[in-house]
Amino acid sequence: TGNQNTVTGDVVKTYVDNSVGAVETKVTNLGDQITNVGKTSKEEVAVKPNSGLTLDTTAATTDKGAKYTLGLDVDKIKEITGTTDLATTYLKIDGSNIGDEAAKATLGSKVGKGEITGDTTQLVQEKAVKAYVDTAVGGIGKPKDGKDGYIGVDGKDGKNGVGIDGKDGITVKGKDGKDGVTIKGEDGANGTNGVIG
Repeated sequence: TGNQNTVTGDVVKTYVDNSVGAVETKVTNLGDQITNVGKTSKEEVAVKPNSGLTLDTTAATTDKGAKYTLGLDVDKIKEITGTTDLATTYLKIDGSNIGDEAAKATLGSKVGKGEITGDTTQLVQEKAVKAYVDTAVGGIGKPKDGKDGYIGVDGKDGKNGVGIDGKDGITVKGKDGKDGVTIKGEDGANGTNGVIG
């Protein structure tokens, strides 16, 4: 295969050392390039304008990347919500932050209707319920407590239509206002008096 030359060990060693050194230099240069590219930050962090968020940024160093810290703009939150004290200004779903009885009464006057007017699902106040019930009961006759355990229910004319007495029994008056049926108690005369019909 051509001329044959004798190569000493020193020549071979020098050749190999030079070749390895050249490869190491290339690898080192390539590694530096990769490192520099890796250190170049291309991301961008921002907050939406007028969102109530703030953003503080600490620049990256050779040891650490950039630091981003989010916060709240108190003035903007107040502008959006009307307050910076959300814990007491807005009602919790369970009502636990309403406050004392006066605060509850104030809330009720703002939330519930003052009268019951129809078949709706709206909230009503306690006084509206009471007025409605009193009116409804008054329309069918209002029970009245009297002496000696007497209870009477007024008729249309405002007079007692039905009376229950612990002593005299049960009395049902007729249209003329006179007793129509009387059922006596045990301490009275047993039996039924008057005319039925």
